[in-house]
This record gives sequence, structure tokens and C-alpha cells, in this order.
Amino acid sequence: MAEVVPGQSRIEPSRKGKSCSDERLYCLDACRGPVENMGIVAPGRPRSNQGQRLKRSPALGGYSLRNFSASGHDAKKKIRRMISERMWGPLCRIRYARLYRHPPQPDRTIEIDVASVSCWIKGGSLSGLTFPGEIRDGDWDRQVVSKARRLAASPKYRAIYQRFVENRDWSETSIVEEFDILKQRYGSAKGFVSFDDYCQYYKKHDFLYESVQRRGVVAAEASQKGIAPIYVHIGRVGEIIYTSNGNHRLYMAMVLGIEKIPVRVWVRHRLWQEVRERVIGRDYQDLNVSDQKFFGHPDTLI
Repeated sequence: MAEVVPGQSRIEPSRKGKSCSDERLYCLDACRGPVENMGIVAPGRPRSNQGQRLKRSPALGGYSLRNFSASGHDAKKKIRRMISERMWGPLCRIRYARLYRHPPQPDRTIEIDVASVSCWIKGGSLSGLTFPGEIRDGDWDRQVVSKARRLAASPKYRAIYQRFVENRDWSETSIVEEFDILKQRYGSAKGFVSFDDYCQYYKKHDFLYESVQRRGVVAAEASQKGIAPIYVHIGRVGEIIYTSNGNHRLYMAMVLGIEKIPVRVWVRHRLWQEVRERVIGRDYQDLNVSDQKFFGHPDTLI
């Protein structure tokens, strides 16, 4: 696999308190994956510093928010996500089971080619109620950021490239830029207000890199450390759209030239689900000419 090299154009950090444009910020939503955004985090993942405390609750799949000391907007967003995950999602899955022969399986892992990741969802997440295994209509799969633009704008990708390809110390990489943007936007960077502490946090990624180098990217169900799954969306013609979770692992896989990574599907376009219905379980010669190009797609292999 060809090595992806960061572009020459860089987005410089803002150090004077100026507001950051959306173009500079969309790529930083990687620090909050679909699960973490709704206030339900996998065991072992760091808590944010917005005053959230998690306690076990069987009704909410093991975890729930004890209090909301974050802003009212963030609290409403988390409540909406929990409602969609634990109420709206199950109701829709019952409906999918009646409509489709091959309804989505939210916990199913598929292997995708790293090269097949062509774009990222704009803003890091979809609007409205959303849940793993959702089937959604509309033009959401057109609201994306291209791979080239994403990598050029991502301090996180540049930092990983600088650390593991150019052998720089973390303090000399683009996490300086990431720290400045996150601190300006949230008041801290993943709970850290000191850049030195933020560097110490990133030094732990050396162990993650060594693990990815030795074993590849491990599926969530095979991990013993409670690592959250990597989620993707699938657009109307089967395109793989990256979300906001697992960007460190993806970027490390790119740097190492790893060809495949395990993921789960968060949202499928309704038109793609109809293609799955026509392709799954059929031989190539039995497919319509228009569907033959989807034969062998990782989301049609069951």
C-alpha cells in the first residue's frame, strides 16, 4: 500500500484566542466517538473533564450519566443520544426485521480495506437521532470531507506521521496544534489543561503503535482492554465513510501500510441496504449487471 504523506499546506494553530473555522475543527471530533458522544463509554476509556461521572446501570447497557455539569447543549445532546440508542434504535430494528431479509446486525464486525476509506462524514457525526445499525435515507452520505482534505487538515495524522516516520518527540509534533485548538474550543484537551500532561497522554500511544505494528488493528470483541469499536457509515453506492472513532488506529495503519482493519457499521443508506438485499446469498452470475460490481463488498459477505 502506498504511504500517505502529509501535504505541505498546514493549518496553523490559533494562539491569540481567535475563533477557529469549522474547516479547522471538523477533524478534531475524532476525540469523541459515536459511543462516547452519547455519554456511554467503553470500560477503560478516559473520562472527559466536563464533570461527567459514570455509574453502572443495566437499563442503559452498563453505564449512565450521574450528572450533567456540562453545558445545557451538551447535556441535551447526550440525553438525545441515549434515547436513540436505548429506545428509538430497538424499535427501528424490529421494523427492519420485518422489512428486510438481511437486516443490519449492529454488533457484527466486517473487514475493510484501508484504501477503501475515501472520505469522512462532515462534522464527525450525523444529526438527529442515530444508533448503530441505522438505515437512513436522504443526502447525508454526500455531506463528506475527502480523504486528501481530511489528512491535510488533521493535526492528529500529521503528529502520528511525524512521530513514527520522522521519529520526532511528541512535543515536537502537531499535537501542539491539536492541543491549542481543543483547549480553545472546550477549555481543555481531553481533560488536560497542561501541554506537558497532554504529551504524557500521547506517549501512551507508542504502546498502541507497537501493538498495531505487531498484531494489526484488533477487533473490539477480541480486545481485552475494552477498546471501543471503529465505526463507519456506508453510502448509497457502497462507499466507506469514516466516522470519528478510531482515527489513531486508522492513521497508524496507514503509516504502517496495513491493508485491512475491522470495523462495525453505524449507518447504511437505504439504497445501499436495498443493494445488500439483492446481492447477499447470490452467485455472481445470478446478479443483475448493475449489481455485479458489488459482489464481494465486505458488507455483503455473511
